[in-house]
Amino acid sequence: MMRIRRFIGHLIIGGAAVLASSAFAQEPSPNDPFAQLRAAYAERDAAAAARAYAPDARYIEVYDGERAAVIAGREAIERHFRAIFEHMLASSPPSQRIDLNFRALSANRGRISGLYRIRFGDGLTAGPLFGRFSTRAGVDGFTMDLSGPADHGMFEDAAGPLMFAADEETLDPVYYGALTGSWLRPDGCRWTVTRSTRRLFLLDECSGAWRGLNRVSGRDWRAGNRIIDDGADRPVRFLADGRLSVDNRVAVLDATVRQQGVAFPGPVGVLNGTLYRPANAATADRPAIVLVHGSGPQDRDGYASIIQLMALQLSRAGLVVLTYDKRGVGRSEGDWATAGFADLAADANAAMAFLRLQDGVDETRVGLGGSSQAGWIAAQSVADGGAPAFVMLIGAAGSALTVEEQNIYNTGVLMRCAGISARDTQLVLAQQRAFFAARRDRALQPELARATAAVAARADAALNDWLFPADVTPTEPSQWYDVLNTQFDPMAVWRSYRGPMLLLFGEHDDSTPTSVARQRLQTIMRPGMTVATIAGAQHIGLATDDVCRGDLATLSTYAPGFWNAVDSWARGIASRR
Repeated sequence: MMRIRRFIGHLIIGGAAVLASSAFAQEPSPNDPFAQLRAAYAERDAAAAARAYAPDARYIEVYDGERAAVIAGREAIERHFRAIFEHMLASSPPSQRIDLNFRALSANRGRISGLYRIRFGDGLTAGPLFGRFSTRAGVDGFTMDLSGPADHGMFEDAAGPLMFAADEETLDPVYYGALTGSWLRPDGCRWTVTRSTRRLFLLDECSGAWRGLNRVSGRDWRAGNRIIDDGADRPVRFLADGRLSVDNRVAVLDATVRQQGVAFPGPVGVLNGTLYRPANAATADRPAIVLVHGSGPQDRDGYASIIQLMALQLSRAGLVVLTYDKRGVGRSEGDWATAGFADLAADANAAMAFLRLQDGVDETRVGLGGSSQAGWIAAQSVADGGAPAFVMLIGAAGSALTVEEQNIYNTGVLMRCAGISARDTQLVLAQQRAFFAARRDRALQPELARATAAVAARADAALNDWLFPADVTPTEPSQWYDVLNTQFDPMAVWRSYRGPMLLLFGEHDDSTPTSVARQRLQTIMRPGMTVATIAGAQHIGLATDDVCRGDLATLSTYAPGFWNAVDSWARGIASRR
């Protein structure tokens, strides 16, 4: 009799000849047995799973070279699946999504072989499970299915994309996080590899060249000529001995920074993150910094891995660094979409409290840093008594503007860059201003209605994409302007804050009006406060010559001086006693 662990330790999968499309690059048809089985797992529907099989199909389990079970016929296969799903219900709640996916490795004469993954919920708190398969299929579904054991590394090492939803594939933080770090080349320069939710990135620290890598397999990638380049063909390989090969040039691992996974209590649940420590830490306690996120569902590595890049740079400069998954993202509990600035600042304060307790950290010198929306979160932290010892912000409108002001600026830039006329842009901005005004004072609702009608009179449907609702009544689910305090003014906070600060802006920032922010900050300048603009840089420091050219698909390098400014400031913080 089969043991119940085997029910969940394998997958009845197949290799339908129906799927002989090029490298399975397109989403298979819903009538395909793979798709049927995937849908059946999502619903935990044994009858639907059995319908992916021919009436006389054979399913064979093999573990450690031993034939453990042969199940013949659709009815027997249905009973087998019923046992599998009952076991799943016993170990995971019915509301928890089950995601089944595959990497097909070979297809020959109707036989398809590969690897599968079963992921529960986010795939991090329960599972995932892995296995291998080899199948044949006919017009009625799978006719033969042979399955056996596999592990996490085998699945991720394998070449090729996921069979389903490949464009949405997220990189497993454990497996791919282990591939991040820095490597020293023979010429003395470093390559630094970081991870975002969707890809790895490679920074050449001498030239500033920054490339998003395209996955071939877990350890085999391709780089292009721009940050995001679909035609990437330059080989990047993680070698078995820990070395890194780029364009057939080999570098050795630089062990000056150690990474450690950590978990700590937040206001609404556990927050998970990574602690970065200088490997050559002296006996004296070091200053430390918590890096918080920009907007949206960001994990501990941040948008395009900007948080991890900063973490590695700051740690090499002598700081202990803590990054964490935003609440409701990755391994952290909670819901970022309903979290206002006070909630996100409470998470940042919890992270600082945790960091102050760590060995080797000077509890009196723990600060906050980040980019973009992090400015408002850091200011809220100070306002709420978080007491960061120092603050470092990059491209942060939250250092000097309200959310409303930032949104109006950003909309104006994006509309101009999209080629929309100045007249139409001003009409849309007037409607947005009327929306924010009506939210503050419902008596101004008629003004919002008139501003909305003025845009509608242009009879240009494209303008509707830029409008706010014509009614300020909150809806479900809540929108960002209902959740965030759009009138929070960080200037009042920074006016009284006395810790060291680095406020770094890009000359061509499409999200933050650099000149406005700098003018306001000049009115509160004091010793220990540094406000600098990186020439030829966009929102996160990448080199550009135009505010309309800030997309990753058009750029290729960091602006000269950007990382030097971060490093110089961090070393100054690290050297203070």
